[in-house]
Amino acid sequence: MSNNSVLSHSDLVKTLDADFEANRQVWRETTESVYHEMLNILPPAYLEADMFMLGEPYSHNANGEAVFSIFMAREGHYFALHGTRRQVRDGKLPPLPA
Repeated sequence: MSNNSVLSHSDLVKTLDADFEANRQVWRETTESVYHEMLNILPPAYLEADMFMLGEPYSHNANGEAVFSIFMAREGHYFALHGTRRQVRDGKLPPLPA
């Protein structure tokens, strides 16, 4: 499903940090283990069947909106990126990798 390598927890954190600093929104593939670790670390700020937002914001964007780590599970693959509640609410997250 994804052409990117599957990232461990530490590599995922570094990559998402770099994406945020570069103002890039790219789904990064991670492991099932990281997905479940993040799901269980704090109560999610948002939760639906295959997606959740980590319970505390990562940072804030230039508009002052809280930016969260968002995780998605799809067809046995697990992804993460940083995004806002508004993007989730309005269905404005980037598409998952093909």
